[in-house]
Amino acid sequence: MIRTIRNFSGYLAAFLFAVWLAGACWNTATRTAAAAKGLHRTWGMDSNAKRRLLSGNVTDFVEQCRREIPPHSTVFVVTDRLGLYYQLSYYLYPRKVLMNAADRRVDRFADNRPATLTPEFIKANNISYILVPGESRIIKRD
Repeated sequence: MIRTIRNFSGYLAAFLFAVWLAGACWNTATRTAAAAKGLHRTWGMDSNAKRRLLSGNVTDFVEQCRREIPPHSTVFVVTDRLGLYYQLSYYLYPRKVLMNAADRRVDRFADNRPATLTPEFIKANNISYILVPGESRIIKRD
């Protein structure tokens, strides 16, 4: 009797493992097919076209900023999206990029001191341009 239960348990475990393995293989196959289809769409594109496909309007805004803002300027980005701030910091280098206080829900390690655009703050940080990416606006400080 005990031997029959052990055999049944072994068969059941093997069956469940086989079902799980088949599901995992199916999932891997469908994900691989989706990735191949996505890669096929980008064949023949240059890196700027791929970047535009991935980031949308941000690429156009970055190009506009590169044309209009001198390299050694300090800019202030009005956004609560930490990823956008990092992206702008990367693409606008060597310009110094500051942003308003980050939202702790986005980055729990962020320093949440509010940064309001008072004349004292602008002067203390030598901010020459204010960027509003949501509206694709570049405001030059006089």
